[in-house]
Amino acid sequence: MLGGSTGADNYGQKLDGTLSATSGVVSSAVDPGWVPTKMGGAGAPGDLEDGHRTQVWLSVSDDARAKVSGQYWYHRQLQPPSAAVGDVGYQDRLIMRLAEITGVSLG
Repeated sequence: MLGGSTGADNYGQKLDGTLSATSGVVSSAVDPGWVPTKMGGAGAPGDLEDGHRTQVWLSVSDDARAKVSGQYWYHRQLQPPSAAVGDVGYQDRLIMRLAEITGVSLG
């Protein structure tokens, strides 16, 4: 993920939550932070070790909070999603623009 403020992340979060409700699979969005990787660059201020801990915790935890789909997490803390999560018009425009850029249509 690129971060919680991007439209694509929020659209994916809403989609994951919706699909999870019908499939029984628990799925949430996780922001690992800006960490020093090839993609993030050596100057990224985050701790590489902290970046993956939420994903691991969500995968193996018996904590009831980790068993709820459609959440947005940053360092094991729930975060409010962008308002774009509930804006269907924005989501439709985003998907159309991504199709223009990539040449791949989702439907």
